[in-house]
Amino acid sequence: MQLADCVWEINKKNSNSRSQILNGLKGHEYDFIFCPHESIRSAAWVLQLKSKEKIGFKKWWNFFVFTKRVQKNKKLPDALRQLSLLQTVSIDITDKIKNYSGGVPEWASMSLVNEINKTVHPLKWQLKQPVLFLAPGSVWATKRWTRDGYKKVAQEFGKTHTVVFVGTSDERELCASLQEELPNSLNLAGQTSVLDLLFLFKNGKLLICNDSGAMHVASAAGLPTAAVFGPTVLGFGYQPWQTKSTVIEKKMSCRPCGKHGHQVCPIGTHACMKDISADEVLEKARKLIQDPSH
Repeated sequence: MQLADCVWEINKKNSNSRSQILNGLKGHEYDFIFCPHESIRSAAWVLQLKSKEKIGFKKWWNFFVFTKRVQKNKKLPDALRQLSLLQTVSIDITDKIKNYSGGVPEWASMSLVNEINKTVHPLKWQLKQPVLFLAPGSVWATKRWTRDGYKKVAQEFGKTHTVVFVGTSDERELCASLQEELPNSLNLAGQTSVLDLLFLFKNGKLLICNDSGAMHVASAAGLPTAAVFGPTVLGFGYQPWQTKSTVIEKKMSCRPCGKHGHQVCPIGTHACMKDISADEVLEKARKLIQDPSH
């Protein structure tokens, strides 16, 4: 199934890349432009493009940029917030957004997951049920729960489950160091594509992770998820997008400290993560395994 005729990839750190992409976009005239980004720079781009309709989220200053503006619904997961821009051209989407009651709606789910289940994936033969996945990494250092916490959780679940560590190639070393302390565990960090993870997660019991990409893949696959949140908060809209999930967090006056987290804690304590104990995560994770609707 083809979802897009063309994809333009921008290297935001390269000004030449931005200029080339913008010039390429200027060479076309569009029926609709949907802009989920709310920055001034994105608005400036939209102003320079030719389109019958320009649709974005309502801000006090952007009335001259868009022909139609949508009030952002902060109660929705961010994926549905972005889809809500389609309300301006689809009554069907409007009804679905209004009737949203949680979880991943069937109309927005990834049919690709079902196709993956029909295949015999080479990784399947490495898995011994039941499988518990751990994704201890994150691009942002402050979004990572403590290594000691993951170690204790892995050791405890390792008594009853096959523990599999997943992550990007940058997180391979972290996962390898944890695997060394847990006999019979498996480290697949840096060895799986997104499609691989979808297959693996469809055949697992639980994922324990940070606020990271693995959490969203698990939501698409329907894998129960226990996510540890630190610098970010649920109000941003990036929580696990399913009902079979739980979030472990501490209420603190310094949260949130940024939309994406930081490489170093701004106040030097990293208490939002350090104050979450392994026992707290284990308790929530066990409840989720026993009752996925928890």
